[in-house]
Amino acid sequence: MMLKHENPTPAEGEESPALSDLSRAARLVLEIAPGERRLLPRFGCRVHDLPRVDGKNAVLAAALIEEALEAWAPQLCVERVEVRAAGADRLAVRLRAAGVWHCLEITHRRPSNGESVGTEQS
Repeated sequence: MMLKHENPTPAEGEESPALSDLSRAARLVLEIAPGERRLLPRFGCRVHDLPRVDGKNAVLAAALIEEALEAWAPQLCVERVEVRAAGADRLAVRLRAAGVWHCLEITHRRPSNGESVGTEQS
């Protein structure tokens, strides 16, 4: 039986064998909806504005994730993002940086009552 960490350097284009530093840094941005941080109200990822992520809007979800990572974690140099639903309130995210795919799951907090997450009420 082969353990996950036996191959520390995956071939080009393969998945990273362990939760990488890139995945951890990306999660810090992607788990936050804009408006949750008082001192940085724009910080976070607008993917939480989507009521659901399915085949129809997975491309939009990927674009929103790319937007957030470019704005808040440009040092990650993410080249491509793929997203799919991974349960009722989870998203499976694949990030490609430097030719290596990094996988992570994030919580998808959907807007309630048709309102976008992070918008202020008057």
